[in-house]
Amino acid sequence: MSSVRRGVIAIGFAIALLAIPGTAYACEPYTFGDEEDWFRLSDGLQWSFAGVVTDEISNPEIPDRPQAVDLRIDETLIGRVSLARLRVVQDAGCDGFWYRQGDRVIAAIGRMRGVRPPFEDITNYAVAVWVIRDGVIVPGLGPHSRPWVAGQAPRTERQLRAWLLALPDTATAPPVESPPIWSWAVLLPALGGAIGAAAVWRRPA
Repeated sequence: MSSVRRGVIAIGFAIALLAIPGTAYACEPYTFGDEEDWFRLSDGLQWSFAGVVTDEISNPEIPDRPQAVDLRIDETLIGRVSLARLRVVQDAGCDGFWYRQGDRVIAAIGRMRGVRPPFEDITNYAVAVWVIRDGVIVPGLGPHSRPWVAGQAPRTERQLRAWLLALPDTATAPPVESPPIWSWAVLLPALGGAIGAAAVWRRPA
């Protein structure tokens, strides 16, 4: 087998692997958004509520780092979602949850791509959560533990509620759809085929 042909096969194989979503074995840094609009709240709110962290689902591989938490909804601030509980799943980020069992929280879900009711398998990439103690917002570890609203970081529960209520209510707006998965599944193999064809075409006789 010629070196050119081996190279073409290797390129095609690598592109095929990139087209298949893999399992993240190591945590990843948060890379979406900026500090002021980390959770896309400026685009409007689908749902905002007050509640309590009632349960932590443990991760046997990493002690003291839950793989999910359950939030009990006590009061809806914005939106028409009729859930009594919301499970938030740990994403691939390194910081984990900044709210833990027993914490009283206010949460908000912005108008994000691919995120819509009933919010199954929603991760802490997509849920802005503020921990409230004695009317004051308590920041936790990580830059996302004190989400900004309209370009400002709220300090009190009263301030947070007022700012959230001032955001656009997009609960009934059309969802922001994700691009179709098949587009990448078709594009990457096609790109690999084009590279292979170009390599073979340039091969000297």
